Amino acid sequence: MNTNLTKSVKLPKAYRSPFKKAKITVLTNNIGKVFLFVCFVAVGIIVAETTERGHVDSEQADVMQQINIVDGDTLDVDGRRIRLYGIDAPEKGQPCTKNGESFDCGEASKQHLAYLLTGERLTCNERSKDRWGRSVAICMTKAGDIAALMVRHGWAVAYREYSKDYVQDEEFARVNELGLWAKDFILPKEWRKGENNDKGK
Repeated sequence: MNTNLTKSVKLPKAYRSPFKKAKITVLTNNIGKVFLFVCFVAVGIIVAETTERGHVDSEQADVMQQINIVDGDTLDVDGRRIRLYGIDAPEKGQPCTKNGESFDCGEASKQHLAYLLTGERLTCNERSKDRWGRSVAICMTKAGDIAALMVRHGWAVAYREYSKDYVQDEEFARVNELGLWAKDFILPKEWRKGENNDKGK
């Protein structure tokens, strides 16, 4: 009896079935695809939540900040009265003249400040408080220091008694005859004295 027939025969390597290895490869590929899919979904959720959160925060910021212009150097921000640091603007009703015609420079100054703040969000840093308890602050937008712009455009003057920060801006407006400097006017503080109209400037 040939005992070799009962022994298991080990096939040469070249004859081994390729299917076992192929199944492992397919399984590995499927796991990789599932992992990538999960990653894409997670990233999509994170991006969507971040975008939505930013949209909500932006809407809340727009709703939260309420700006009311009082005059060319005073405004209310979310109900808080703020006096712009270092400048003085004409009062509402304060006249200027040009070619013999009277012009309400106080109202024009107020409207120019409103124009500068249209669609903008303010950041104000308090420097002090005045005797009326108002916050005296430097207020910024993306365009820069609002007080500097008001003086440089000629619709306010540097309040030298309190600050020299905006003297150069005033000189620029005066030389180029911008705003008030294109007309005949007296300084706001002098007009208030003449009108007995000291409004806390």
